[in-house]
Amino acid sequence: MKFGEEYTYEVIEPAENVGDTKIKKSGLTAEFTMNDIDRDRQLLKKKITELEAQIGIEEAKMQNIDRTNPEVGQMSAEMRQVIYIYERAYAFCKVGKEKVGEINNMLETYKHELLDIALQTGLLTTNDEGK
Repeated sequence: MKFGEEYTYEVIEPAENVGDTKIKKSGLTAEFTMNDIDRDRQLLKKKITELEAQIGIEEAKMQNIDRTNPEVGQMSAEMRQVIYIYERAYAFCKVGKEKVGEINNMLETYKHELLDIALQTGLLTTNDEGK
């Protein structure tokens, strides 16, 4: 089957500018304009450019690592994967523990603030539960 044989196309809303003409595609029902397709094509081309640029950056990183730490490039893919998983877990735990500490400090500040509010205004809250 050649491209396009499974679908039929019908103009459902003509426009002065052909790019704005609404088209119905049957076999699969979708409404779009030629400009919609052009925008999608431009976005896809932009995505390719961005991906190729990022690939270049990542390849340069790998070359730098291979030059300064050749043992990394010599590791098996499985070992690199294990190290990657470990590093992500390590980084999360480090940041997570810091955040828990910050949140505990904020809770302690609120505890003192609520006490001051209660002493100065007589307003009490039961949502604190001593924490």
